[in-house]
Amino acid sequence: MREISKRIREICESKGFKKILIQIPEGLRIYVDEICNELSNFDVFISLDPCYGACDVKRDFDATFHIAHTKIFECENVFFIDYFQEVRSLNNLLKFLDELPKNIGIVTTAQFGYFMNELKSILEKSGKVVHIAKGKYSKFPGQIFGCYFEPARIVEKNVDCFLFFGTGKFHAIGLGLITNKPIYCFDPILDKFFTIKNDVERYIRRRLIEISRAKNTDMKRIGIIISSKPGQKRIGTALKLKEEIKRIGAKPFFLYMDDISPDKLVGLNFDFYINTACPRLVDDYEKFKEFIILNPNEFYMLIGKIDKYYFEDYF
Repeated sequence: MREISKRIREICESKGFKKILIQIPEGLRIYVDEICNELSNFDVFISLDPCYGACDVKRDFDATFHIAHTKIFECENVFFIDYFQEVRSLNNLLKFLDELPKNIGIVTTAQFGYFMNELKSILEKSGKVVHIAKGKYSKFPGQIFGCYFEPARIVEKNVDCFLFFGTGKFHAIGLGLITNKPIYCFDPILDKFFTIKNDVERYIRRRLIEISRAKNTDMKRIGIIISSKPGQKRIGTALKLKEEIKRIGAKPFFLYMDDISPDKLVGLNFDFYINTACPRLVDDYEKFKEFIILNPNEFYMLIGKIDKYYFEDYF
């Protein structure tokens, strides 16, 4: 974390920034004290609001330093600072290599972007044909976000499967939703090899149930959720949905907010909501289970404009 603090200090000194905001993922807040000590010559404000990615930036100070995500759009005086995680073990990946098909697409997150060339080399030495691509919004080859999978789309037709190299299931499930290929996962922190086929199928079943729940309402009062976050503000999408809602004889309502939470929906009494913010908002089913919330593609499936479920990634 000292290198990160050093980089922030260099930028502040070169540009004359005094009051700065640090946006840092929840899991890295253990380093807040260290960061503040290293930047004692500046007025450092630590954001404790949830931070959902590079789409979620605050701009209330001389500069904002957004740690552990990579830039997806230009934003004046917002600086994205890399944070890399150490690859602790590859034991179980090497153990299961023979189970992987020959043609493999590899993807990862920003924290392991630096390791992709080495991973490619390891796989090729075992006889695999490795495909990796860099998308428009990727800083590193193979880098995906929770709502952005262009690197996978580019190589999908050439591969038999994908290997997700990273932590958790969040990104891997998104990958499984937008491709028709088997998804294998390796967590280099936990040294864990696994698949997410059942998770993807469970996700789709749950979303089809939500579409069915919406269909069983009166479908007369529909709230359109719009985020004020710079990278999630899809006003154009909301306006198109407004016309579709009017076309089916219902009344649309625009609901504009920053952090989208269940307590903000209490008492509104809409039949259901359409979310134009991050499409992964609906993943948190337990959090929003009192309400019916559809993504735009799910609403279009509800009204018969599309006939097959697909995941709408963001970019």
